[in-house]
Amino acid sequence: MDSTPKRPWYRLHWVTWIVVVVVAGGLVNSEFEKHFGIGTYSAGYTDLTYFGWPRAHLELVESGSFVGPGTKLPSSFKYHWRWPVLGMNVLVCIVIVGSTMWVAESWIRSSNRLQFKLQALLLFTSVVGVVLWLSVNSDWLFWSEDEVILWAHSPLVSWGDVQRPLRWPVVLGVACTIYSLGWLALALLRRAYRLVRP
Repeated sequence: MDSTPKRPWYRLHWVTWIVVVVVAGGLVNSEFEKHFGIGTYSAGYTDLTYFGWPRAHLELVESGSFVGPGTKLPSSFKYHWRWPVLGMNVLVCIVIVGSTMWVAESWIRSSNRLQFKLQALLLFTSVVGVVLWLSVNSDWLFWSEDEVILWAHSPLVSWGDVQRPLRWPVVLGVACTIYSLGWLALALLRRAYRLVRP
């Protein structure tokens, strides 16, 4: 019988810290990544740029005029912050980082890391299916107050995210979140079944 005390839940392994830092870095990079909207070009021009993930929380509107072929003269820059959306984005990122931490630490603390139970395989298959579904169905359109299309992007994962290595930590974090939510749902169903079982 093993008499060594169990590691406290708050003492994370160094591998977990590395995974969490990588996923958090990917999420921060996603928040600051530029998304170009549909601008207007006639006598002058208006360029739209958006920042934020999974929803755009900052809109930059650049207006100006053309002084020659392909040469712009900017005259104004307007920043439009969407504070409720920023709060939602931060909350989503916290949930993703927490889920990734839980999944990584649970796997490291497992006594049989390389043996997969049927429940874990079913959850893993479901997670891959959901991530692929999100990747394929990524044509979501967002509108501003002026009914201008902001940018077309999946709210969580797009196929372009799967193809770009800088976005892989975000895909990993989303997959860990889906996995942990599936595990929680199965655990609650099991407990409810035990309560109602005669």
